[in-house]
This record gives sequence, C-alpha cells and structure tokens, in this order.
Amino acid sequence: MPTRHTLLPVLVVLPWAISCATQEASFVATPDPHAASPSVPEPPLPPGAIARLTPYKPSTQHHGPQIAYLAFTPDGNTLAAIDELGRIGLWDMTTRKETRHVDSQMDDVPTLAISPDGRVITAASNYHKTISTWDLTSGKARLKIEGQSQVWGLAFSPDGRTLASFHRDSRICLWDFNAGAELHGLQLNVGYSSIPAFSADGKRMAARGGGYILVWDVTTGEPVIRISVNDYDRNSGGAVAFSPDGRLLALGDYGREYNLSSFSLWDATSGTEIRRLPGKGSWFMTLRFPPDGTVLAGNSENTHVVLWDTATGRELNRVPTTRGLYSYAFAFSPDGRVLATVMEDAVLLWDVEALKTGTK
Repeated sequence: MPTRHTLLPVLVVLPWAISCATQEASFVATPDPHAASPSVPEPPLPPGAIARLTPYKPSTQHHGPQIAYLAFTPDGNTLAAIDELGRIGLWDMTTRKETRHVDSQMDDVPTLAISPDGRVITAASNYHKTISTWDLTSGKARLKIEGQSQVWGLAFSPDGRTLASFHRDSRICLWDFNAGAELHGLQLNVGYSSIPAFSADGKRMAARGGGYILVWDVTTGEPVIRISVNDYDRNSGGAVAFSPDGRLLALGDYGREYNLSSFSLWDATSGTEIRRLPGKGSWFMTLRFPPDGTVLAGNSENTHVVLWDTATGRELNRVPTTRGLYSYAFAFSPDGRVLATVMEDAVLLWDVEALKTGTK
C-alpha cells in the first residue's frame, strides 16, 4: 500500500492543543415557542410524515436557518440538531418540544456527534478549526480541541473512547477522548474523501479516499483493507458505513462526472462488491443503517433520502428533504423505528416500518 495511506503519530503531523472551554456558552432552557409565536400556524405535514419538530424562533421570524446535522442520544429520548449558524437545539422525543439550546458559533457546514454513553455532545464546522464539547447533563462546556485545519465531520467509536475527526485537508485524526490525547493521524492526500465510519465492535474504521475504500485497525493504526472502487476519478468522494453486524460496507460514490455517481454494497472482509443500488449520489453524502441492518438509507441527488432493502438492493421508498447541501442531514432513532430528516428549518419524523412497506 502506498505510504501516503499509512497512519502516522498525530503529534508529528498535526499540532493540536487541548484547552479548557471556560469561554464557551452553556446550554440554556428554550422558551415555549407557542408563547412566542402563537399566531404562526404550522404548515401541513408531507404525506407519510408523522411529526414536525420546529426550532424556537421569535414571533417576528417566520423562517429560521436551515438545519445542517442531526443526532439521537443512545437512549432515543433526545434528538440534537445543529443549524447552519451553529445553534444546537435538543428535543424531547416524548413531548416533541425543544427543551434546551446553545449557540456553538460553529457555522458554515457544521457537524456534531453524541458519545455512545449519551453524556457528551461535540460540535465542529468547516469554517472553524476547533472541536467543542458539552456535558449533556449539566449543559456546561467541557474541553475544546484546537488545531490547524477545518473540521468536516466527527464520529465516536462504539465504546466512546475514541473520537475521529475528519478535516478539510483530507486528514483524519483519532483521539483518546477521555485523556484528550492524540492516538493516530492519517493523511489521505486526495481531492475528496469522507467522514470515517467505525465498525460496530469498534475494531475497524473505514473512509472513502479518492478511488478507494480504506479500512484500518483502530488499535494499531495499520491498514487492513484497500478496495479499489473508482479508478476513473481520483478526485471523487462519497460516504461509507458499516452494517451493524460488520459484514457489509456501504458506499455512496460521487464523482466529478455526475452520471457515474452511485451506491453499492461491499463485503467488509474480502473487499468484493456485492451489488449496486439504484440512485444517484449527492455532493455531500450520508449513509446510515438502522440497528437491524435490513435497510440502508442515503441522500440521493440532493433532494431525497432513499431507503434500500440490503438483501435485494431494491429501492423501498424515498422521502423529500432539504434540497442541496444539507440533504445529508438525517438519522435513525436507536431503536430503528423512526427516521428523522430535515426540511429547511424543521425536522420531519417518519415511521420506518411504513417506509419499508412502501406505505409512506
């Protein structure tokens, strides 16, 4: 394997610093939106949607910033959303009301991740070179990681001990999250790549880099699989995801030649392609499996979230989403029963079983 894909000690190539986040804002209670804007009716739900979650906004404001990323807490009781201006809102999934929020100031393609134990939320963005963290119980800011490259994506390992950050210059950093220490750094040296994905056992990490899917051993930092998927376009990018049982790798492929964009499933051990899935990719993509692994969801053509049957590759359904960049903002609830998608400044909830049967 070329040396440019080899993991290196991060302290050699990535001068980051850990600092106390004493100046960061804390989460505060969100006012009752109905008390603030009682005369503004909600628009009708799209066919098949079961609920709409709308962030708080003043009564004089009819439309808020677009929501850019979604994440559920592991118990499914809370949904977190960050908008394009960096405001993070937390929704109670029982009452379906926003309860707390914070201005993270992480604007311009922001992203967030919640630790597997549900205690910590992290946020970063394409414009900023920092990763900010908050304690979800107290709402207070924790440590801030400061570096030299803008952050495009975040992902926790399943045990919560490792945080992976993906950067604009095609670097991936692995952090010991509890100790605040760098473990490994990876320089992909390609035009486009992807947010890394961990296997369910936390032993492997995969990312899209140029014409390859690259898989590493998280403990040693050594590459274990390199799958050639797109030799025609070294500047192509996309998204990757492990199935819950670790047997499949899903790939969303986006090249400079749009007609070559595609979705596919690969054997995560042998690196052989299993099947192509119908649909076209998007500029920025997300792929997600629900816990049972029976379906795969991905954003297609910057307009829809599509669900496929992983056993047959058949398209089961598609739901509308925000057109353009933030079409990648969607998430399954931890029990797999609800799909949350974004429509401009609101979150839409969908019944997954109904989507599987085509009765959206």
